[in-house]
Amino acid sequence: GMLGHRDSPYIRAIGFLYVRIATEPKNIWNWFEEYIGDEEEFAPTADPDFKMTIGKWCTKILTDMSYYNTMLPRIPVPVERKIKAYLILFEDEQRRAESNMPFVSELVSGLEVRAIYGDEDNDPAWYSAVVNEVVPPEEGRSSWPSVVVTFPEYGNQECLALGKIEIPE
Repeated sequence: GMLGHRDSPYIRAIGFLYVRIATEPKNIWNWFEEYIGDEEEFAPTADPDFKMTIGKWCTKILTDMSYYNTMLPRIPVPVERKIKAYLILFEDEQRRAESNMPFVSELVSGLEVRAIYGDEDNDPAWYSAVVNEVVPPEEGRSSWPSVVVTFPEYGNQECLALGKIEIPE
């Protein structure tokens, strides 16, 4: 679809703007979540020297009420608070990913770690997990590898960002 389009970040930006305008506010985060850390750069204004990543642009249209003098639809306060909390968690994940990066070589299959898991029904929380594999970063989209883990308590397998795990000392 448009949000993951490979040809142009401008196609993606238009897709995100459409989602921001047309989606039910309570569902907006589900569309944006995986792209908040996207590092693909583009020039969102007429000034070609002003560059911004797709991730930062997504954050901007989620948190600002206007888009270059055009008012965006209001996000209800409870939803807005939840989005801001997710953005704070994302910043924590970025810091954790940076501190985990020197230890990626230690993430071998079978290693027990703690990992964050959350879904539509459950807020993000820490759970015991077991590493399955490390997935290299997607070129142009992320600086960090991902980690495939299994949550033994539930039996489900997830591919998580490096910042969503704690590596034991």
